[in-house]
Amino acid sequence: MLSLLKSKDAPHDDSDESDDSDMDEEDHKVPQTAEYYQSLWLPKTFSEHHSRIACHMSSGEGECRDIQQRLEKGTTDSGNLKIELFEYELQYAKKVQTTKEKFCAVLALSLAVSNDDYWMHDNENP
Repeated sequence: MLSLLKSKDAPHDDSDESDDSDMDEEDHKVPQTAEYYQSLWLPKTFSEHHSRIACHMSSGEGECRDIQQRLEKGTTDSGNLKIELFEYELQYAKKVQTTKEKFCAVLALSLAVSNDDYWMHDNENP
């Protein structure tokens, strides 16, 4: 699996903004070159870890309906619950046997947490 990581120095992609100018959409896109992107080859296990962890962290997949409903609220309680889920997933990643699997699990957890970070700003746990 190949992932492209955008460099900090890459120009911003303004294609999402509505613009009435005569410029084509292609003029706004950041070219996918080595100057702006770095490639990262990940093993297939990353996809497996990420799909499981992301679903667990975002919607409580695999948890009882009560937990899933609490996660949907978006309150301080759901933020505290997300912290507990994060701790559980981190403990899982630590128990994985191989270094490659651990890397994939921790990277998947980091990506899942960074994509859904509202709970970091509003919770009681430090």
